[in-house]
Amino acid sequence: MEVDRILVKVNIPEQEILQINIGQKVDIVLYIFENKKIEGQVKKIGLEADASNRTFPVEIEVDNRERELRPGMLARVTFTQRVDQDQVVVPRHAIMERDRGRIVYVVDNGMAFQREVSIGISQQRECPGPYGAQ
Repeated sequence: MEVDRILVKVNIPEQEILQINIGQKVDIVLYIFENKKIEGQVKKIGLEADASNRTFPVEIEVDNRERELRPGMLARVTFTQRVDQDQVVVPRHAIMERDRGRIVYVVDNGMAFQREVSIGISQQRECPGPYGAQ
């Protein structure tokens, strides 16, 4: 079996799949080696979501010449996203879904105005976490 290059398979939620690109670099940490990061690169992004959990399969290629990775091992994959300087962070619960898109309310001179936003990077937490809104 050829194991010099190995594929790490992950499932990415539907809300985040458009932020993943072929060739994107990712950090991989194996649970067995808690402090060692291995770099990988996105090689394939699935075209169809899994109907049961609305995630897309993504394959990441990893250099495994040192033979540290074995099929079936569990790993944590971190996708690093560039944060735009003009990005505003708002609590997830402040973003409202409307027929024409997502909005937030902004107060200016004591008056509230609707602003359409597009979401960027989200941080998953048990409590409401921020979205990056542009």
